[in-house]
Amino acid sequence: MKRVLSLLTFCGLMTATSIGQVNPSVNPDTPIWGVTSNTGIAIAPFYQWQAVVFDDPGGAYIIQWLDAASGALLDIDKQPGENPDVAYYGNADALVVAYELGGDIWVDDYYLATVSPTDYNLGSQTPVFCGENPNVDMNSSGNGVLTWECGGDVFMCCFTIGSFTPGPVVHVNSGTMPDVALMDDDDHVVSTYIQGGQLFMETYLYADLCAGGLSPSSGSVVIPPSIAGFEWPRVQTNRHSAFGPPQLYTVVAQDGVPGAYDVSAYFYNAPGGLINVQNVNAGANFCGPDNPRPVVAYDRDEVHVAWAQDYTCAGFPPIDPFELDVLMVQCDHNGNFSGGSSTPGPGMLQEVNQFDLDFTNSATSLNTEYDAFYGINFGNSFEGVVFNDPGDLFWKRRDMFNPWAPYKNSGDELEDPITIVKAPDFGQIKVTVEGMESESEVATFTLIDNSGREIELSPATQSGNVFTLDASSLSNGIYLLNCTVGDRTKTERIAHFK
Repeated sequence: MKRVLSLLTFCGLMTATSIGQVNPSVNPDTPIWGVTSNTGIAIAPFYQWQAVVFDDPGGAYIIQWLDAASGALLDIDKQPGENPDVAYYGNADALVVAYELGGDIWVDDYYLATVSPTDYNLGSQTPVFCGENPNVDMNSSGNGVLTWECGGDVFMCCFTIGSFTPGPVVHVNSGTMPDVALMDDDDHVVSTYIQGGQLFMETYLYADLCAGGLSPSSGSVVIPPSIAGFEWPRVQTNRHSAFGPPQLYTVVAQDGVPGAYDVSAYFYNAPGGLINVQNVNAGANFCGPDNPRPVVAYDRDEVHVAWAQDYTCAGFPPIDPFELDVLMVQCDHNGNFSGGSSTPGPGMLQEVNQFDLDFTNSATSLNTEYDAFYGINFGNSFEGVVFNDPGDLFWKRRDMFNPWAPYKNSGDELEDPITIVKAPDFGQIKVTVEGMESESEVATFTLIDNSGREIELSPATQSGNVFTLDASSLSNGIYLLNCTVGDRTKTERIAHFK
């Protein structure tokens, strides 16, 4: 295969940040383990259970399922293996864990046994190929792609689950530290890796990969390092269909040596190429020895980039005597620093951790849930992050009401919460809408089941600000209930079991 390489310089595109402040975290960190060196996180569509994987010094990987709403531990498993990554199926029914074991890449698949209590059972355990540094991704259609390195070369394969079945192993190029993302259109795979300190970014046709071929859908992008060499690239594509096309993707990587790391983010639209570049840690990149290991996620209309940073020399207010944090910045899909839906102001850094510990070498993982036809909006999207200091692993989640940094944005939410109460006979759903200006104000409701299908409802009856919905014909399950009053919308998850 002949590859077209384009050597690009980005002097005219690189944008200096306007960052001048770090907003402290207000949401408590949840300790979930001790010493670990690698992490991964995935979120179940609809249920929003967060699956966190990590390794411990004893040569095993741990997977925990955590309730995004309450923080409760739902399920846990432990298997031999190291350096795990995790990805959810198109719904909550299954997930896969890719990891290293005995010099090979293995994949375990887990399947949902019961919803309440939440219980996942280990399915197949499948060796794939020699290698290390595996990364895995699945899209909302339930299709998957796996990448890894072996002997200084990068490999990929597609896969299906039920049980896990890998497609042909395909050699990509010489390189290390690969990552991969599968676009939600099922047409394109985005691959990124390091070769000789250079950052490679390539897109391929997914169908050809599954057939054992490698057909570039655009020319390879090769970015030379500005300091000593790129490391630890990560890539993510747009996950929410209501907030942009699936061809949007962002690659992040660190470039430099300890004490002088740049963290850069490259924003792309696959058909149109490069959109923007941001050096997200400008002003703090020479503060001290650290290992940023940046990560990236698409959260509705924003792109979130997080990394570990010593910023004691930067002088960002408020002055924190222990400025050794995991930081995050938010951009719009065009790569511009953004106030957007969930940040205090454009370009402001957010402190992810609340504990004052040394997070400058954190193995951070960041993710959001796939849309998966569940109507992700500004009110029902969850984000999860895991991060560590030398001896402790922490997890936290974020939604509109559990921010990592202080902000308030009620433009897309009801000013006061909706209270959903199940009637004792389980035949009705009662919804109390606080803050309605008058009884004449109209509330409308839609109900979405676990397959993403809208369930037809009889018109609600109203008594003041209390609305009653007939649920007598509903099948057992978990539903999303959307309530709209004027231009304000609130979504709540309800369990219906007779």
